[in-house]
Amino acid sequence: MRNTRRASYLLLLPLVLLAASALPAQDLQPPAPNVTVSAQQSDFRVAVIKASRSLMQQGKLTRVQVLRIRVAMLSPAFRNHAEELAVVQIYYSGDDQTETYLPLDSDGKVDKGQIDWEGLINFLEKFIPLLLQLLEIFGAT
Repeated sequence: MRNTRRASYLLLLPLVLLAASALPAQDLQPPAPNVTVSAQQSDFRVAVIKASRSLMQQGKLTRVQVLRIRVAMLSPAFRNHAEELAVVQIYYSGDDQTETYLPLDSDGKVDKGQIDWEGLINFLEKFIPLLLQLLEIFGAT
């Protein structure tokens, strides 16, 4: 029985190869993953990385901690959660200039696409230790 099954597979092999050769080459390749990053996310990511480098130059962070931040910021899920947390922290900071930091749309919601993260480097330098604590709490080492 085992030899019969092997023989039937061998008979099907030329048909499979013939069918595969008839397909265009691009259909045989797996689709590329969608790893595009929107402009607002990359602005946030770049600003966080710049702030972490600044902290490292001041001696407040180690190279390993900066590397952890960089690797974590590659994850779209982490980046989105970190950005949401940053917006909430800015909004509830009690600062009188919150509206200038967080532009609102016509519905009164924060328009994340218009946030000037480069202008918030000082805030991000205070925010990064919180991100590192969250990474340690949730086990991302």
